[in-house]
Amino acid sequence: MKARAAVNLFRLHTAGWEILVFLSGPLLVRSHRDYATWFVLALLAVMVNAFIFVLNDLADLPRDRLDPSRRHSPLVSKAVNPATALALSVALPICMWVIIDIDDWSRSASTAFALCVLLGAYLDVFQKTPKRIHPVILDLLFAAAMAAPIIVGIAAVREQIPTSAWLLAASFLGLCLALNSIGGNLKDIDSDLKTGFRTVAIALGVRMVDHRIDSSRTYTGYTCVLSLVIAGSFVWTGIDSATGAYRVVVVVVVSLLGIGCVANINSITSGRRQPSPNGRDRYFAYGMVAYLVILSARSDLVLLGVVVGVVVAWEVLFRLSWRYPAGQAPRVRAGD
Repeated sequence: MKARAAVNLFRLHTAGWEILVFLSGPLLVRSHRDYATWFVLALLAVMVNAFIFVLNDLADLPRDRLDPSRRHSPLVSKAVNPATALALSVALPICMWVIIDIDDWSRSASTAFALCVLLGAYLDVFQKTPKRIHPVILDLLFAAAMAAPIIVGIAAVREQIPTSAWLLAASFLGLCLALNSIGGNLKDIDSDLKTGFRTVAIALGVRMVDHRIDSSRTYTGYTCVLSLVIAGSFVWTGIDSATGAYRVVVVVVVSLLGIGCVANINSITSGRRQPSPNGRDRYFAYGMVAYLVILSARSDLVLLGVVVGVVVAWEVLFRLSWRYPAGQAPRVRAGD
């Protein structure tokens, strides 16, 4: 397996943000006791990112082979043998468990991590197929799996989990829910309608009319409520996380970002703005900036700067050097 094919298969250009989420918990509690575990968390973030995308490509392979726009994907183009990808999907979770065992995590931390990975894997494969489960529930569960590492990271460094961590995880869960059910759904709405996939947008009545997205009243209401919940939860988290004069700064900045988030989601669902082809719309950027502002209120700023620097360097290195061929990024997960 060639290096470029492996990087594309693992989607390493997205792993930097996984590193940030996995290290957010230790940053929030200012853990200085075990930097080896920080490294382990960062390594696990990269491995989880790779595992989820490998599994997703395997699950979508039969469909991708019929889609001309996926002809350059690693598995369809045979740059990576499907048998190799299957072996990796088995080996990666085993390696993660061995690493956790060597780092001597507590039973609660290791169990929580295992459940998080299992839930993510199940939803990654079956998120659009169960007809008895509403897509909103499936996307909500996947968002919970994406936000859970904030709590798992604190448990891994053996610290008490503060209220601010639960609030930040809840806020990030809402943002991830929007990432999937708004950005992820709308950018793929045409192909999802043609293939019969049942997403949140389709289940709530979104259709394509004259090659444009025609949002339903139900879906517009859903996205409006979701955007307000995201904005409100980030503001609440900011109030709880910051103290003194800095609380005012955090609340004002996060409130403005929340307004931007609500406005951007409204412009997308109303048809005034087309969704980003890679799912990274402005509302997600506003949410991540709010996330970082809240982290700055509780974290050691030097450590936060180091982590953010690593994330930015990682993004630049892999996105510029190993960028997935234009138009060929797998479709299921927003932010790919």
